[in-house]
Amino acid sequence: MLLLGERPDLGWGSLDVVSLVFDMNHLFESYVAVQLRRVAGVNVQTQARASFWRSDDGAWRILKPDAVATVRATGDVVVLDTKWKELRDERPSDDDLRQLYSYAETLEARRSYLVYPSVDAAAVIRGGSFERGGRRAGTARIALMPERRPLSANVTETSAPRSLVKRASG
Repeated sequence: MLLLGERPDLGWGSLDVVSLVFDMNHLFESYVAVQLRRVAGVNVQTQARASFWRSDDGAWRILKPDAVATVRATGDVVVLDTKWKELRDERPSDDDLRQLYSYAETLEARRSYLVYPSVDAAAVIRGGSFERGGRRAGTARIALMPERRPLSANVTETSAPRSLVKRASG
């Protein structure tokens, strides 16, 4: 369709086309995981399962953070929860913070981050902390297209995942 100079439209037309739909949440989660796996000295697990509550009938509830990075040298754990949405006013939602807190406490993570996509050239990491346990938390924006170059040319150039892991061990 694109090669013919056509564009998608929500209305009915005379041309039958095949549509492609991508789960952007999953794609962004995978992108962040690939970037983390490129950081030396780090083990990365995606969708790691951690039991956190058991009912009287024996059924367990599980948490599944998007990515858990463990620094080999220190054993420090960093939890990342990816969010394919806009971070407004640099303030994550209460629900997202509660989810991140649950992950950090259950996995005893020294640091945890809500990771958002960004179209800006630079990655931005902002910090904060939870009141209990002294665990640090923050938000991170990962630049998908630094310097507005095509994504294929810069997939390996984002430094945010490396910075997130370095902050855990520092």
